[in-house]
Amino acid sequence: MCAHPKMPVATESCCGLNTNNPTKVHVGCEYLGELVSYNSNTQRCSSITGANVCDDSGVDTNSCGECCRQVSVSTSSPKDNFFHWTNASCKMQLKVQIGGLAAIVLYPEQNATVIPYVNPDRQINYISLPWPKDVLGDEIFPTMDDDCGNGTCALLQNWTCLCDANVIESLVFSEMPTRDDVLTRLKIGSFEPDYFDIGDYKILESSTDVDVYTCEALGTLQTQYSRSP
Repeated sequence: MCAHPKMPVATESCCGLNTNNPTKVHVGCEYLGELVSYNSNTQRCSSITGANVCDDSGVDTNSCGECCRQVSVSTSSPKDNFFHWTNASCKMQLKVQIGGLAAIVLYPEQNATVIPYVNPDRQINYISLPWPKDVLGDEIFPTMDDDCGNGTCALLQNWTCLCDANVIESLVFSEMPTRDDVLTRLKIGSFEPDYFDIGDYKILESSTDVDVYTCEALGTLQTQYSRSP
């Protein structure tokens, strides 16, 4: 699986603690069900003598105790999947069907089993995307008729186009937004700042109906906009 390194979506995992097999990963957690970001995982491994993040050869089930329950993978029940961090690269691509429906597929660097809903060969979960439209109102997306975006994507045998996908982070607001701006342009929600530890979020600016908070953690600056009910 590919994952965004800034998101807390995988279990803590460190290599180098098994003297007989340094690439066996030790899975840890401060509480059952805990998920951490890649940066948090790297920091935790760095704080343990001899530990590091690696492209592991498996889980050391003799050392993880209750946390071993967080490394299970179920192909029949995706909601029960738990993953742990590695330093291997992972490529994300997009398969686009003739009608414009698209599916995310993943290519891990290591020879790993890819679960069906992101498997390049077994993917059946296609979704609609807000493709741009031309002057006639027709959606513009890569198809076999335009050589998959004039060769930008690769044409597959089942007449779908396989395209590289990139995540681009950009500034949304350069000045204090209105409540309507926040509701219209921001798509990712968060818990209220009061939910976190004291000092995690600091208020940066405030207006009648919008509060702006910042959270500087692990070397990255996160901004949260809170609007009135």
